[in-house]
Amino acid sequence: MMMGSKVGNQMKVANCINSFEEFKAKENESLEDTFERFVLLLNELSKNKVKKKQLENNVKFLSILQPEWKKHTRRMKQMKDLNDIPLHEVYETLRKNEEAVEEKRAEKKKAETVSEPIVLVAGEKKKEKKEKKKKKKVLTSSESESE
Repeated sequence: MMMGSKVGNQMKVANCINSFEEFKAKENESLEDTFERFVLLLNELSKNKVKKKQLENNVKFLSILQPEWKKHTRRMKQMKDLNDIPLHEVYETLRKNEEAVEEKRAEKKKAETVSEPIVLVAGEKKKEKKEKKKKKKVLTSSESESE
């Protein structure tokens, strides 16, 4: 009774497998946080007696990272035999490139903030035009009343 029903256990296993399949890094999440969440998921799979191969874990981890990591993950896939490397070594190798990725994120953020003032200026001009139209309407309606 303490172990749960077969259906309940099947649901746990199915949920773990589904979580593994759908796992992705969150936007602007650090490599360390992504790795920790991924390892927790692998531990949950192991606890439910679902075995994944080393290659499968490594390829999944490399493929879930944000686009800024693409260059580094591609290099890892080409240079290393992912069958033989433990996941934590994949993480440590990627961590060496974290500074370059953070710089890339900062540049991307900077480019986004530079484009925002243009949008704001365009929005201000639209507001000014609307206000002028309102003033004209008010003037024309008050002129007709005075007449």
